Amino acid sequence: MLSIIGVNQLRWLNNYDVLGMKSKSSKIHFGMIGGGVMGEAILSRLIRQGIYAAESILVSEPQPERRALLQQQYQVQVSSDNQAAAETEEILLLAIKPQILSKVV
Repeated sequence: MLSIIGVNQLRWLNNYDVLGMKSKSSKIHFGMIGGGVMGEAILSRLIRQGIYAAESILVSEPQPERRALLQQQYQVQVSSDNQAAAETEEILLLAIKPQILSKVV
């Protein structure tokens, strides 16, 4: 099942561990398209709060420098392929600006 959620839903997930995603499996449970400043803020909170293990997150980001930074700083999986991020087990977050939505989907 694939879900697309926003920041308000992430606040709700932060308060309730309804997903039980504390496992260290190699499956991608959380996919994020967009690894900019907004995406990084959400990503860091998800990992710090223990909602998702870093190795269960895949971030798709077009800029190689940002991919390298996110991989090094958070130990998440990174890709330039949005389709790979969209094939997550649980949740897909679009951390992009509204004006580029049509280019991403």
